[in-house]
Amino acid sequence: MYGFNGACAELFTRVREDWPGARLVALGEDFRSSPEIVAATEALRPGRRTPRRSQRPPGPVPRLLGFPTERAEAAGVAAAVLGHRGPGRGWSRMAVLARTNARLKVIADALDACGVPWRLRGTRTLTDVRSVRDALDVLGAAAPAADLADVDLGGGPEEALLGTALDAFLAASPAGTVAAFRAWLDATGMAGNGGAGVELATFHRAKGLEWDTVWVVGAEEGVVPIASAVSPAALAEEQRLLYVALTRAGDELAVSWAGQPSRWIAPLGASVDTLSARPPVAEARRRFARIREALDPAGAARTA
Repeated sequence: MYGFNGACAELFTRVREDWPGARLVALGEDFRSSPEIVAATEALRPGRRTPRRSQRPPGPVPRLLGFPTERAEAAGVAAAVLGHRGPGRGWSRMAVLARTNARLKVIADALDACGVPWRLRGTRTLTDVRSVRDALDVLGAAAPAADLADVDLGGGPEEALLGTALDAFLAASPAGTVAAFRAWLDATGMAGNGGAGVELATFHRAKGLEWDTVWVVGAEEGVVPIASAVSPAALAEEQRLLYVALTRAGDELAVSWAGQPSRWIAPLGASVDTLSARPPVAEARRRFARIREALDPAGAARTA
């Protein structure tokens, strides 16, 4: 629960006070991120009352990268994005997340220079387009969202964008209502820029979303946390925002900064160093097999 969407994080700590007798259930299973990402980001998780356990296969250890300037960082990230694409790794399965839209503009310029397509999840969603808003209002909140497929918006770009967004929504919620679709549009920031591409989004807009590979950029002092965050409450909110961004990654995560790294890079780096010191999963399995064979040669032979 995060302040940037109008919620209050303290509601979690007041549950027993506000609802005497309520039963609290801790959800410690993580089905989004790899064990390495879960372990690395644990250092920044707000509260940390219940350890998280990843239910995903092992993956690479998150990478931390420092650059001298914003432009150098953007060029490095763009080159990494370009080199990462391959079978099963399409553009839309990758994202670059930043604290501010200004930083995303620098990234977008670098991606353009490399010929990498991108999509920006902006502040103006399809629900801000009058023809789309009118169509939603005419059908009514309780109507099936699938009925929007038959709505005529005049054949303009908004109609194509609405169709793309509707397909994505119905793939996850086939029986979803117009009200649910409207909320989904607002939450995901589906904006007026169609086509497949690497997703660019602010930390705020990334909440509730996920990608296979994520680059979190601009993780330096003055940006993460934002310079205006000086009170303990504001700094706690900034830490929650960073945690949101880091945990959008499913398989691979890279964090970068220009100049002085954020105060939260140190604890994150300590977790990454611990993970890097562990033997790779394949090597650990080979080592276990050698130990098992030394202890029980006959048993190991039967297993083989």
